[in-house]
Amino acid sequence: MEKAMIKLSLPLKNTITLGKKEIIYFSMGIIGFFLGRVWLFNFFNPIAIGYLTVFLFGNFKFLFYSALVALGLYSSGSADFPKYAICISVMCIINFFLKKRPIVVSAMIGGLSLSLAGAVIGYLNNTGLYFLLAPLLEGLFTFCIALVLKKGANVLEGNVKKRLLAGEEIISTCIILGGVIAGASGVYIFDLSFRDFFSTLLILVTAYRGGVGLGALSGILVGLMLNLTRNGGTEIISILAVSGMVSGIYYNKNKLATGFLFVTSRMIMTYYIDKALLGAELGFSVASATICFLAVKDKFYFNFLPFLNSYSSFEDDYALKIKEVATDKLESFSKAFNKLAVTFKGISQKKTSLEQKDITAIIDDIASKVCVNCKTRDKCWKEDFFNTYQASFSILSAFEKRGEIKIDDIPVEFLNSCVNIAYFVETAANLSDLYKNNFNWQNKVAESRELIAEQYLGVSYIIKDLCEEINTNFIFKEDIEAKLISEFNLNKAPVESVIVMEGKNGRFEVFLNMYPCPDKANCTKDIIPIINRVTGRKVKCESVDCNNCRVKIIESQKFFINAAISKAVKDNSKESGDSYSFLELNNGQALLALSDGMGSGNKAKEESKAAIDLLEEFIESGFQKDLAIKIINSALVLKSNDESFSTLDVCIVDNYTGTAEFLKIGASSTFLLRGGEVQVIKSTTLPMGILNNIDVEMLVKKLKHNDIIIMI
Repeated sequence: MEKAMIKLSLPLKNTITLGKKEIIYFSMGIIGFFLGRVWLFNFFNPIAIGYLTVFLFGNFKFLFYSALVALGLYSSGSADFPKYAICISVMCIINFFLKKRPIVVSAMIGGLSLSLAGAVIGYLNNTGLYFLLAPLLEGLFTFCIALVLKKGANVLEGNVKKRLLAGEEIISTCIILGGVIAGASGVYIFDLSFRDFFSTLLILVTAYRGGVGLGALSGILVGLMLNLTRNGGTEIISILAVSGMVSGIYYNKNKLATGFLFVTSRMIMTYYIDKALLGAELGFSVASATICFLAVKDKFYFNFLPFLNSYSSFEDDYALKIKEVATDKLESFSKAFNKLAVTFKGISQKKTSLEQKDITAIIDDIASKVCVNCKTRDKCWKEDFFNTYQASFSILSAFEKRGEIKIDDIPVEFLNSCVNIAYFVETAANLSDLYKNNFNWQNKVAESRELIAEQYLGVSYIIKDLCEEINTNFIFKEDIEAKLISEFNLNKAPVESVIVMEGKNGRFEVFLNMYPCPDKANCTKDIIPIINRVTGRKVKCESVDCNNCRVKIIESQKFFINAAISKAVKDNSKESGDSYSFLELNNGQALLALSDGMGSGNKAKEESKAAIDLLEEFIESGFQKDLAIKIINSALVLKSNDESFSTLDVCIVDNYTGTAEFLKIGASSTFLLRGGEVQVIKSTTLPMGILNNIDVEMLVKKLKHNDIIIMI
């Protein structure tokens, strides 16, 4: 086997040659250094000793790792360093006197060494029973963590020869990397924080490669590790989880969008949860990690998705615990947004008319402005209070009905008794106008609050759907995988490994890792018939990654859509005010949408285009259809004070089942032509952008071959 070499030329005659093996040794030692800085609850570090125990009986390699772990422990400045120094010294002595033993024996030696060292230090310091029992518990934890970290260490050292990684190997590796990030706290290069840099980079890569669910999980894992090691409060878990979740929307599609969403959500969440965390240091570190993420080529990243082993316990206790923590956190966010929506709705009650207290306030204001210096004030407002109040009320009522006050509207008795009737009437009209304007503005504010409440409610539903998606258990078809491997071997197909997954819709997805071949992009031509025969389903190739020799196969659609558009421009107008969309979605559905903006020309075009663009983004991101439409409606209502609205005609067709969903908001009738029959799909709703609460009419139809849908 050819060995990869890196040569470092020095200004001496000798040349130092570093091979792949030496680079791995050095990297594992650096990992040990950072794990040595990880203190649980500020006095507890079983992770470093557990990690070191994995390499026990490695002779000089163990000594090198021991030195770096000890250096990491010492650099943290903990007063408990002597205990760990004694433990490491004992393990170094044992390393040379015993031959290689199973990992269980190594873990027992590491745990006992730490327990004895802790007991000796506790006895010498006379710290009491608690600090004599604590080393025993720490030793037990060291024994357990050593068994867990063994699998991750094998992966990082390259000792795992199989193509697929088991679930426990992935979790063990993530624990080690999370510990490295926690250990990097307090390490800086100028204003660059290693902790923020590496945590950002890890979450970005995970979210970009794994999507929303894995992005959130990585954020929670890193946040938990930072919290347990006192390098961040509980708020860091929420900040990193939401940032990872949001940045995973464009996974494997757009690195720039992934980086932008992470930076934006990280800063917004930090600002609202704890402004004190914001600063130049955080901004510089996050920005540097994002730039690094964007600069590195995709194939450099460790893509863990194809490495999931369908034969391993993906639902083991560790994975289930992480999933449970993630869903609990997301459910708490969903409930928080739901309560926020209820709060906004509670304070957004609109008034239908001026209340009695408003009328009383107007009359009091009139009296204070007109009658305060009048010589007949006492007579009107004390001796004849009831008649004066009734007259004022009559004048205001007349003004509210007609918008003006005539002589006939003023009671005769009050008209004859008031010495300043003209000023009284003018003031009453002005104050009534003022109160009505305030009344209208209060209703405007109430409407805005109601729209914001709808949007908060929408966010709550989205997070809740995400929880359900995370909790969805994937079904791996092990029997079909075994049959495919057998068939591929018989037919000498260049396939290295296979994963067959059944989604919640019952459709199969096949992931293949191929051997390198010279015939790029044509390596699947002999594979498709084999998969068709074994699965009993007709499949097609969805994507081929020739750089990494990976192929994704999905079930073929039963239906296909031919779409066409025809439009005309109104007289004396340069462009049409209508917008349309035909979009193939990732879940095998097709979106057909038509929007008609108010009026014609450029303004109508902007209104309809805004509705269509928002609809495309929401539907592609996985939003529920009715929820997406409600959010678009609220955006159009808040967009301008001018009267602006748009119709929306939507048809979503499932190309696998032939089911079509028609959603209409103020749109014209749609016609379904089937043979010689014409079915009419009507709408009686108002367009979007008029009312806060919008009614969505939805009708489901089962389509047949050669059906024609006409949307107008």
